[in-house]
Amino acid sequence: MKKLIWKTDTKFKMAAVDCFLPKQLINMSDGTLKPISEINLNDSVLVWDEEYDEIRNGKVNEIKKVLHDDVYELHLENGKILYPTGNHPFIERNKDWVTIDGHNPNHAGGSGKLTIGDYVNDIDSTWIEVVDIVPIEGEHETYNLVNQDYGTIIADDIITHNTSAVIGGTEESIEMKVQEKSGEINISEVKVGDIITSALVDTEEIIYTQVSSIMTGSNTGGIILKVSTDDNHILYTSTHLIPFYREGAILEDNLGALQVGDELIVNDNGFTRKPIVKIEEIKSLESDVDVIHPHTLAGYHFVNNILVEG
Repeated sequence: MKKLIWKTDTKFKMAAVDCFLPKQLINMSDGTLKPISEINLNDSVLVWDEEYDEIRNGKVNEIKKVLHDDVYELHLENGKILYPTGNHPFIERNKDWVTIDGHNPNHAGGSGKLTIGDYVNDIDSTWIEVVDIVPIEGEHETYNLVNQDYGTIIADDIITHNTSAVIGGTEESIEMKVQEKSGEINISEVKVGDIITSALVDTEEIIYTQVSSIMTGSNTGGIILKVSTDDNHILYTSTHLIPFYREGAILEDNLGALQVGDELIVNDNGFTRKPIVKIEEIKSLESDVDVIHPHTLAGYHFVNNILVEG
């Protein structure tokens, strides 16, 4: 059995939901620009097909609305200003997918930091220089769109990634249990400062970590999945990041990549891998539902004994 240790090192912290301010203009498929807050489920927006380096049309599968206190003005050399959160990935000329806050890794798969003098890509394959990055004080409602086919959206002609989902506080998932130091509690009862169990994936250790913040918001579109091992299961929105093993390599689920046979990380009296035996679609989210997403200093936490991004 692995020893249980306390750790507050933030180097394992993963990206949460990345977003834009409501006024951020998004490129629609009909050639117009629309504020992200006015876009609806199933609207058609422009997206970037990373595999073929082509701009395509994509349907909005989910809409995220989340409070953020890390919003910036991203000033570009062409005079445009974008309004992303610090963890929103942009494709950079020399660094691949990067974020203003330098999440390592970010949910787009990159690890670099977007800085003044870097270049972001627009829909004409032109590299546009970042000339200033200005923090916006306070807490703000932010939005993001999920396109599950391509994982990208175009913000005022600039290519960006979209978001990872959060664990839902829906009627079904409200029974999800988080492992506190003192015992299990419902995820809806978790508070900032609580000590809950987590894991160090690289050393395969079960640890204690502290809840640093709790993000709540709403989720529209997409689906709730039930993923089961022989004796554990978890309900989560289809774009939530979950670490898993496939053919011995550690990966992270993004946009519903999990498959039967993949191995989840389970706290079964220690760090354990257990294969997925079933994946079920429980519910389509056709209207707003409340979602809950605890953040921890370690970057992960266990829900129903299964390790998820946090």
